[in-house]
Amino acid sequence: MRVPWLLPLVLPYVQGSLDACAEVTSTEYTSDGPSMVFEESLDDEDQCTSICDAYSVTPIGCTFAHWTSVGGKCRLYNEPLSEYLSHCLLLGGPPDLGDCPVTNPEDSSCDGLRESDRVYDGDVAEIIENTITWEECAELCNLNNHKAWTFRSEPRTECRLYTDSTKRCLSSITPSIIGSKPCSSNATTTTTTATTTSTMDNEGLLIVGGARLGGAPAPRPESLSSVELWHPSLPSCFLPDLPRSMYGHTVELADDRIITCLGETCEVFQSGEWPTLVNTTEPRSWGSSTVTNQGVMLLGGDGTKTTEVIPSTGETARPGAFDIRHARIHCTINISPKIAVITGGRDTYDLVTEYNTVHTDLRSPFVNHN
Repeated sequence: MRVPWLLPLVLPYVQGSLDACAEVTSTEYTSDGPSMVFEESLDDEDQCTSICDAYSVTPIGCTFAHWTSVGGKCRLYNEPLSEYLSHCLLLGGPPDLGDCPVTNPEDSSCDGLRESDRVYDGDVAEIIENTITWEECAELCNLNNHKAWTFRSEPRTECRLYTDSTKRCLSSITPSIIGSKPCSSNATTTTTTATTTSTMDNEGLLIVGGARLGGAPAPRPESLSSVELWHPSLPSCFLPDLPRSMYGHTVELADDRIITCLGETCEVFQSGEWPTLVNTTEPRSWGSSTVTNQGVMLLGGDGTKTTEVIPSTGETARPGAFDIRHARIHCTINISPKIAVITGGRDTYDLVTEYNTVHTDLRSPFVNHN
């Protein structure tokens, strides 16, 4: 089953505060392990931010990526960026911040772009202790015509003002921004361009349940309950397991809901769980399914050639208006919400039939396939 890996969401941007925000640095974070959803060494920052974009549309979630150039470490977090920044002990930036929300950027916005683990190499013009807030430190930097400032909040407050803004940056923070254009051509660090878009394919495969063969001498399939979102260029993402093992079932994406059916029930994925959506009109296995404007249509199966409609809203399942010609273990190709083509089946190997799922007529009856 193919599902969108990155969903096309268009998000607003505030260009006026972007350049200043891109120069803000947030360093020395306290431990924040519970909100980390991914940590791995990767080849480059683009791959790190692409995984965050992918995770952001799954129950795992990702609000921003933290990339460290040394060692290629990628860490993904699922918490408001403002909450993460509240654990920062050292802030810094240019004297004129404009309208940049330094400590409270909106999630999934370009204002959240940050440099991290930054070291200023310029001369220190002033060190002011017991400064109350970073806002005061930035204002003093601006009033005294200095080029950059840093503000430490613990163990005691300290404001440092620099004669120039020369710096080295080892890390960066990039919010998850799906399907967007780059925030700015100027949003770069000394390690890599802080881009938030990906040229990777935006579709993957959702693998739900299934079976694996046992060992010799009589290999028997072992039903599985795992659910995996696979992409050819990104690490696999595992969703919560099904409440039961499934083998010989159907899976569809209808109205942005993942619906899987086997036996006498259909389950739906919502809020990180797989509750029962509806009971089927009759037990089904080794059938097929297609998506129509009315919901998921179940077609045939082991011992039956009937059809039924499963509304994605959870309304009661209802019998379909027609039966199919094909035996179990056939294949259905969804041409459109109104047209489905069924091929093969046990003892009906050479049959290919086109059905109109809205009406009851057999559009192309008895089309043989060699």
